[in-house]
Amino acid sequence: MRARQRRPIAVDDAWFARLVHFSKLVERIQHIGGDVVECGVADGTSLAMLTSLLKAHGQARHVWGFDSWTGLPAPSGADLGNGSVAVSGMFSHSSTAKVRDELIAYGLTDDEIAETVTLVPGRFADTVPHHRSRIALLHVDADLYQSYSDCLANLWPQVEVAGIVAFDEYGEPDVWPGARRAVDEFLATQSPDEVELHHDEMSDKWWLIKNA
Repeated sequence: MRARQRRPIAVDDAWFARLVHFSKLVERIQHIGGDVVECGVADGTSLAMLTSLLKAHGQARHVWGFDSWTGLPAPSGADLGNGSVAVSGMFSHSSTAKVRDELIAYGLTDDEIAETVTLVPGRFADTVPHHRSRIALLHVDADLYQSYSDCLANLWPQVEVAGIVAFDEYGEPDVWPGARRAVDEFLATQSPDEVELHHDEMSDKWWLIKNA
């Protein structure tokens, strides 16, 4: 079978910062059991980065990608503000086919994708409550308040001790106020010795370690 043509990857400073950030997170879970789960995949750039980094680090893990691939649902009041950009249907251009193309662009073969990546279409409220696996790294790129709340409430119990939960929008409270609010409300339910919140200055991304 002829190898599928790989398209070039658009590389800029933000891309490089995210790659370095994800690489550090993947290194941190080297000795932790469990899968990698991403909520909010869109066209698959982050998912492809994480999957290729797992391969580069020799970590044989399954990667789960949750997204509706039909665009954002209607934002709630928590998602609105002077600088917010959330609108219903945003990101509706994305598709599972584009995700697979992105994985190929990052060097994954069709066989590797079939063996290691599962894409789960649907609204988070309908899909993540049914997910069952040990999680070493959870990446939440869900944009909206209710989406963040659904993902954290349902998947946090499955995150392994010393596992990581990374947030894409937490550092942009003006743009994605609902994401910041949902994470802050979640953190308020945890005791200080249960979680450690960290900030990566290079990428301006936030992430936490589950201590108990």
